[in-house]
Amino acid sequence: MSNANVIDLAGLRSKVGDDDAFTLEILGDMKEELAEGIVKMKMPLDASELEYVASVAHCIKGSAAYVKAGVLNDVASRMNEACKRGDLEASKGIFRELLAAQTVFIAELQRISGENGPGL
Repeated sequence: MSNANVIDLAGLRSKVGDDDAFTLEILGDMKEELAEGIVKMKMPLDASELEYVASVAHCIKGSAAYVKAGVLNDVASRMNEACKRGDLEASKGIFRELLAAQTVFIAELQRISGENGPGL
C-alpha cells in the first residue's frame, strides 16, 4: 500500500491549498471523527443494528473522500454496503479492517506531521 493510498496529500492540497497548518488541521479532524465513528459503531454492531452502523460508515466514507484518504474511504464504503445488505458477518470483518486502516492512517498522519521526524 503506497502512502498516496493512505492520504493523497497532493490531492488534498489541490482542494485546500498549500497551507500546511490547515492541511494538518483537516487531517487531525479526520483522525478524531474516525475515532468517534469507530466508538459509535462498536456496540450497535455487536447488537446487529446495521442501519445505524451504515449511517456512521457513510459519514466516515464522505470525510475520508474529502481528505483524500483512499484506504479509509474504501473500507468505510464496503462497511456501508455490507450493513445495507444486512450482512452482519461481513460487517464485523470489515470493522476489523477499519480498525487496521485507522492505525495506518494515524501512522501516515504522524509521518506527514513530522511527529516522528521531518514532515511537511
